Amino acid sequence: MGRGRSFAEWNFYMSQLLQLGIVDIAYAESNHLKATPYGMQVLHGKASVQLAKYIPPTPTAKASPRKAKENKPANPAERLFLALKELRSKIAKEENIPPYLVFSDKTLLEMVRHRPTTLMSFNSINGVGEKKSLKYWSRFTALIKQFT
Repeated sequence: MGRGRSFAEWNFYMSQLLQLGIVDIAYAESNHLKATPYGMQVLHGKASVQLAKYIPPTPTAKASPRKAKENKPANPAERLFLALKELRSKIAKEENIPPYLVFSDKTLLEMVRHRPTTLMSFNSINGVGEKKSLKYWSRFTALIKQFT
């Protein structure tokens, strides 16, 4: 569920859930999201919420290359996610395989969330196996280090 949603859309909805107090960030538990008591009521159907609908930005007239640079995402997490996707695509082209065989979007989002910079922390990311870790960790962690 939710696979067809973009990073921006997920970010939009998660921000609302945090602001409404439905979920909270458990800082002492590796920054995981946890349902609050109110969130549990919502999950069990004892309370209801209404979220604002995500409306994607409408593309304007063709922007010049200068304008395109100005339209980069302001959110550092989103910039890192896009950079990781770009690296994944580059590796996939080099190896002549589909990008999802390098890493899934879910794995890239985990990398954005945890920002591994060592081999050991890279190995702890869901979706990173031993072979992929040895093959790709240096390129991905080098890119992540640029964003920390």
